[in-house]
Amino acid sequence: ECNPCMRTARDDWMPLSDICNSAEEDVAYGFEQAVVNGYTTPVVTTFGDLANLTADNAEFVILPPIVEGTPTSVLDGIRALAAHGVPLLAYEQVVGLEDLFGVRAAEPRRVTAIGDERFSHKLAVARTAPDGAKVLLADNTGTPILMTHGTKSGRTAFFALPPTVVSRSTFREAFTWGQETTSAE
Repeated sequence: ECNPCMRTARDDWMPLSDICNSAEEDVAYGFEQAVVNGYTTPVVTTFGDLANLTADNAEFVILPPIVEGTPTSVLDGIRALAAHGVPLLAYEQVVGLEDLFGVRAAEPRRVTAIGDERFSHKLAVARTAPDGAKVLLADNTGTPILMTHGTKSGRTAFFALPPTVVSRSTFREAFTWGQETTSAE
């Protein structure tokens, strides 16, 4: 789990709030992977500037989780991008845009293994099912994780989990990294 508590110098356990913000990590991870894999035109922008993006200046758009309560103006801006042929990549949730991504809401399912990867994280919960989307990757129980969908004007891809929780090191592991090398001799 994402650091529910931390050991203090007195060897007590101190509870901590969750420091993982997958909504911020999703976009950053997608941006990093795009650059590492050779895309030279990633764009970081705000929802207010969506109208300035076109297929000519954005190969695709990486979206944060689109949650319930997202303003209609933002949903309309994303739909306009798709209508102009800009491919979309989204993570975790796409509330109000399910038709663009070919998914529907489903009962939450905890995900702990994809192939040989084993992990345990409280945010590793899939909340969607395909509704026209093609499943490219599923977990070991068959829960769809990565899906693609073709629309009249373009393609979309949807990753049902925060990608950074798959094989993520726990805070407790990271907190002790280098401990042996920083000890006094």
